[in-house]
Amino acid sequence: MANIKTVFLFVMLVLALFLAGCTQQTSVEKGVVQLKNLVSVEIKDNQFLPNELTVKKGTEVEWTNLDNTVHTVTSVNAGIDSGKMNSGDRWSYTFSKTGTVNYACYFHPEMKGTITVTE
Repeated sequence: MANIKTVFLFVMLVLALFLAGCTQQTSVEKGVVQLKNLVSVEIKDNQFLPNELTVKKGTEVEWTNLDNTVHTVTSVNAGIDSGKMNSGDRWSYTFSKTGTVNYACYFHPEMKGTITVTE
């Protein structure tokens, strides 16, 4: 019986290590995980979380509205506008130019975020 438990634990360990090696996650900055040029931002409690990001050119950023109210991701200077995002909606944008993009929610202008795009 002890051998069966040992073999089972060994197989589970090997499987866990294999699966961990299959993901391609890299840390972009504290609290943010980037998976294949995709970065997620939550809209929660009338905030963009995180509200400041630094990403490389070509990165796709996806916003998810976790609030029970309508929000937008809008940057007049960068020509970005998600349109109305209801609760549970997702919207993404791929940043193709370097620079700093300041954005806000059209309905809640106090909600602000900044994305710095580097080479």
